[in-house]
Amino acid sequence: MSKKQAIMKKIGGFLAAVLVTMTILPVGQVNAMAATVPVENSGGKTADVDFTLDGATISGNIAYRARIVEGHSHGVRINTSIAINVVFSTTEALTPVSEGSDETNVRAHLTVNYDGKTFNANPHIYVSDEISNNTYEEDISFVVSGRNPSQEKYEKKKEESHSSSKSEEPKGNFAPDTNTMTPEQKAGWSVVSREPVVLAPNTSYGMSVSNAYQGPMCRLAFQMASPAGYALGHTYDMKLATGAGGNAGLKVPQDLMKTGRKYVVAFVVPGGPSVATAPLTPDEGGNINFNTNLLGLPAGSNYAMAIMYTDV
Repeated sequence: MSKKQAIMKKIGGFLAAVLVTMTILPVGQVNAMAATVPVENSGGKTADVDFTLDGATISGNIAYRARIVEGHSHGVRINTSIAINVVFSTTEALTPVSEGSDETNVRAHLTVNYDGKTFNANPHIYVSDEISNNTYEEDISFVVSGRNPSQEKYEKKKEESHSSSKSEEPKGNFAPDTNTMTPEQKAGWSVVSREPVVLAPNTSYGMSVSNAYQGPMCRLAFQMASPAGYALGHTYDMKLATGAGGNAGLKVPQDLMKTGRKYVVAFVVPGGPSVATAPLTPDEGGNINFNTNLLGLPAGSNYAMAIMYTDV
């Protein structure tokens, strides 16, 4: 198996990539020539993608994947985005930073031309994006169209709480003050369930699941790991104690329950690819069940987790 094949296998096999040639510029710069990339779920459209890296020399080809992702909040479509995945190797190791850190490192430059619009970004290279030795992955998305109706909902809730002596702000694992949040933070909190997590009766000892905010990189990973047509329902943290593993499950929150609806449970695995279950149908108790061992989730770790759903 070649190095390129090993890399693609390790990131899950679900990355249908387009390989492009490069132009090697003076030391410290590499320019990936603009490639025309088919865009999944777009009805046959393409995107021109150009990737440049400062401070290191790229070795070999660059793999691109582009797809259209529809954002949802509690069953309501918020926006439509184009998601770009880039996989590349370097002749020398980069110095990744931890997500959310104020540290700086080598900067990547990404330009995308899609549907008459041009999008630019300078994403950092994060620790969680390194796949293998000197091989890295970047995921980034751009909103193509749409609006965020959840902002109106939060503003209305704020007005109601000020006009009533009884606070209606969410309690527990939710953001207590949406007024001070950025639009990105509001989008993340909008998919945190307001209902307590209820584990399925057959859940093995040493497993716990809690409602949790997940950042944009994790939410994009959930979308890319799940089958086409699945929307993001709610996000969680899952913990497996040392020695834990096996049967697991949780009750589908009431706001996600719908007759005939199918679900998958997606995970972001530390240092590796995202994985998702096969489509799940709730049992008589309204639980969706899976097995952590069959999914390759090792014990003694924490995972970002999401319920995804589709109506069939």
